[in-house]
Amino acid sequence: MADKNHIKVDILVIGGGFAGLFAAIKAREQGCSVTLVDKGYAGKSGSSPYAGHFAVFNPDWGHDFDAWMDHVSTIGEYVNNRDWTEMLFTESLDRYHDLIEWGVEFEHDDKGELIFDTYEGMVPNAPLLKRWVFGTVIRKHAVRTGVKFVNRVMLTDLMTVDGTVSGAVGFSLDDGEFRSYQAKAVVMCTGGGALKPQGWPVSELTADGEYMAYRIGAEISGKEFNEPKSASVDYPAYTMGMEWTEYGASVGPPPDLGPPQAQLVKCINSEGEEITNRPGSNFLELEFEAHQGRAPVYYRTEDGGLTKRIGGAATGLSVHTTEGLAPQSMNCDSNIPGLFAAGDSCSTMVVGATYPGIGYGSASAAVTGARAGLSAAAFIKDVPGTKIPAAQLKDYETQIFVPTKRTGGFGPQWLTQILQNAMFPYYVLFVKHGDRLQATLTMVEFMRDHLAPQLMVENPHDLRLAHEVRSMIYNAETKLRTSLFREESRGTHYREDFPRRDDPDWLAWISLQRDGDQMKLWKRPIPEKWWPDLSQPYEKLYEARMPGEVSEAAE
Repeated sequence: MADKNHIKVDILVIGGGFAGLFAAIKAREQGCSVTLVDKGYAGKSGSSPYAGHFAVFNPDWGHDFDAWMDHVSTIGEYVNNRDWTEMLFTESLDRYHDLIEWGVEFEHDDKGELIFDTYEGMVPNAPLLKRWVFGTVIRKHAVRTGVKFVNRVMLTDLMTVDGTVSGAVGFSLDDGEFRSYQAKAVVMCTGGGALKPQGWPVSELTADGEYMAYRIGAEISGKEFNEPKSASVDYPAYTMGMEWTEYGASVGPPPDLGPPQAQLVKCINSEGEEITNRPGSNFLELEFEAHQGRAPVYYRTEDGGLTKRIGGAATGLSVHTTEGLAPQSMNCDSNIPGLFAAGDSCSTMVVGATYPGIGYGSASAAVTGARAGLSAAAFIKDVPGTKIPAAQLKDYETQIFVPTKRTGGFGPQWLTQILQNAMFPYYVLFVKHGDRLQATLTMVEFMRDHLAPQLMVENPHDLRLAHEVRSMIYNAETKLRTSLFREESRGTHYREDFPRRDDPDWLAWISLQRDGDQMKLWKRPIPEKWWPDLSQPYEKLYEARMPGEVSEAAE
């Protein structure tokens, strides 16, 4: 199979952000043939192009390792995986040097010194990336190393032979034709899973890769911790410093409309009261204020004005580094032989229940991407090439194009809107309650079982939308089920009916896996050596207060 529609390769990388590019380069440097497939354009798709920081631990810059580790554990409310946190810090400098070597630029001041950024209450700081260009710079280096790129192909299914991953299949968004990629190993780098919200650049991240892996039995973790980002009411789609245009002419950015993050940024509610933000860079205070009838919330701009904020700008997305395939070791390997994951597709739990600073997502994607690429290269040394039976390929092709054969049914745009109507209200994923979670889950199950099987499309673009909404329904189900399962509050997971942290019972992670037609969930306790000192007062261990929380003293 040598034609463009059927490719054989040593390692297939799915997704072309930070993680995918690092994985592809590192695997290619080991002498493997590598093909990277992206449903957009590698280097410019996903959320990686919007990164502005790259967290680097460097003692020569005055960084204190213990302070950094303690900061992440405290803000992450003690459910970060400290092995992975340590690895992020110890390997981030090497990945920074890789970027410099490949030609990626960081911002410098007038004296030629690196510019670092941080927020009040955060120990780590991070160098500023030169925005918008680093993705294409890394891609050019990957091309020089011999990585092959395939753009605008959506992969929908992982292929297996005798329980081992042997590639993936999908279709071209340009000509609508079937595509197959046979590989000895696959590295999943498709990012997290959102629900196409407006106001944050995550509409491409629809949990496609995670859903593929789930269907073949991969262990998934970290779905209950949400990313509670907000946006301006006036410019809800303006995010991440993008230049603003009117009538095709650049007018520069509007007033400071960046998200209110950390303790540095002060907001006020509709009654004029200042909101005290919790430590970390993302928080639920906006949703808490709305739930108490004190919305809208306003952000003070640098010129002293007020801009109205709305929440849910990244609804469906988990905290960076939490959701995705659960690594079985420090090699980014999943429980399915031949399948590796990196970036926000890999549930390393580097930061725990709350994002603690800036630049962790990009740095973690680089660190895990490099590790996954090297691990995949080592894995295939003992893997013989396999031949996928023609009948098996035909079965995959038939299933992919089912929506194109229907003469009646539902459009994917309509089903996406129905799903968003159910999941977007703040009182579902941000201010959670068992009754509301269960009610919403009932509707999502109906969409999964009755509406999704009846999708009908007429072109490759809508076929992409059909597969994306199926992935988003899966993502919604996982977030609802894990939120029901964790009967406590912690970080960005808030249960109105369980408003306290429950130690040590919930010093644990939640994993899920396909079990026939059911979704099986279980608890994985974290090592006791990582527990906080439970002899300390609760208020000392957990600085952030939750609505409805009662102190031990009051009890």
